[in-house]
Formats: sequence, C-alpha cells, structure tokens
Amino acid sequence: MPGAWVWGVTPPMRKAFTKRDNSNNLPKMSTEEAVPEEYLRVDIVLDVDYKDVVRQPTGEGRQGAHQEVNQALIKFKGLGYEDVVWMKPPREEDTERWTDFKAAYDDWVMGFFIRQPIQKDLRSHLVQMRKQDFEKSLVMKKQPESLTGGEMMGYQMDGLNWLYYQWYKQQNAILADEMGLGKTIQVIGFLAALKQVHGCWPFLVVVPNSTCPNWRREIKTWAPSLRVVTYFGAAEARKLTYKYELFPQRH
Repeated sequence: MPGAWVWGVTPPMRKAFTKRDNSNNLPKMSTEEAVPEEYLRVDIVLDVDYKDVVRQPTGEGRQGAHQEVNQALIKFKGLGYEDVVWMKPPREEDTERWTDFKAAYDDWVMGFFIRQPIQKDLRSHLVQMRKQDFEKSLVMKKQPESLTGGEMMGYQMDGLNWLYYQWYKQQNAILADEMGLGKTIQVIGFLAALKQVHGCWPFLVVVPNSTCPNWRREIKTWAPSLRVVTYFGAAEARKLTYKYELFPQRH
C-alpha cells in the first residue's frame, strides 16, 4: 500500500514506538534508534582495497594487515548479499565493531591459503585408519582442540563418537536427538575431529535456506578455525559468494 495510506491507518502503532518533535509533530528518531546495530556489524569481508596501492601486502603479508586496509567490500550481519558495500573499516575505538571486522578480515585472508588435501594421500590414510580398532585407537576421549567455543556435554561427546564410528564404518546415519540437545554442536564437533585428526575435508552441509546463517554463526562460534562459506539465496548472492569466497584466488 502507499506510504500515505499506511501512515493514515496506523496512528496507535506509531504512538507506541515513535517520538514526536513538538515543533512540527513529526516522528523524531536518533540514528542509533533508526539503524539496528547488526546493520553496522561486519559479517563477511569479500574484498579489500589497501591504502598503499603500489606496496600493498600480498601472500602472507596480508595477515595482520588490518591497519593497511583503506576500504573493504563488506556484508553486514543483519543484511543480505544484495546490500554489500565498499566502506572504510570501523575505528579501533569502536571495540566490538573493530573486533568483528578483524575476524572477518582474517577469515578473508585465510581463503587464500586454503588448499584441499591431496586425494590420493587422503584415501591411502583412510584405508590404513579403518584397519585400526576404533575403540582402542580412534574414539575421542575429549572434544577436538579446535572446538574452542564451549565445552561439550557428555552425551554430546557420545553423539560425536557415534557419528565418528558411522563414518569409520562408511555407513549413513541419522542423528535423531530431541530438539534443544545440541545436534548442531555434535555435527560441528564431528567435522572438527575429521579435520584435526585426519586432515579430511572439505565438507558439504545441506540445510534449509532459512537455517544457513545460523549454521555459519554456530560453526564460527564453536570452531572458528574452520572456514565457512554459505552458498544460498538469490542468483546475485550466489554469484558474489562464488567469486569472492569459494574461489578467491580466481579474483
């Protein structure tokens, strides 16, 4: 409906969440009230433009070069890929926003150093591994070291080892815990274990579109050393993901 119509039929609602300027009787909101904080928090860095174009860092020189960034192509936490924008990094005084930017920048740099394991060597390793006794040699007594976002409960470790065993036996499996018992965390722990113990990866996690952001958030919270790329949404979103995240070395 036209904005004028909405304005005319919603006076009770407007009174509930707007402030009025007595001088002109118009709604008055501060920037902080009008713009949600998550719209200002960096989620993903897709590309970077450095201050010194001639001597811009390359390779390992990109690591720790947060201060050298002139502007970055940024996706914000509360917005989709259609709202990515080039902008300057947050100021260091804005501690939480700066921390988010640093984490996203480090994740962007990590993309240049990700190399898939050599398939021949990995297959050979897995053949030898599956000749071992699972209970004696492979069962996880404690959660993977790369799982740093919290401590898994005992029953969650049981679930992790059960998934691990099904993978060891090369059998399909369904983890059917009740809602709220941490199936996502158990799966993340399982992925972290395969990466840590066997150098086995990458992984394809297929989930409903609506849960993709949550899966990425949970993986980055619990196992921040795992690089996560969400490939979903409209064509433009998938195009940006492919170009800047899945294969950044091609850009």
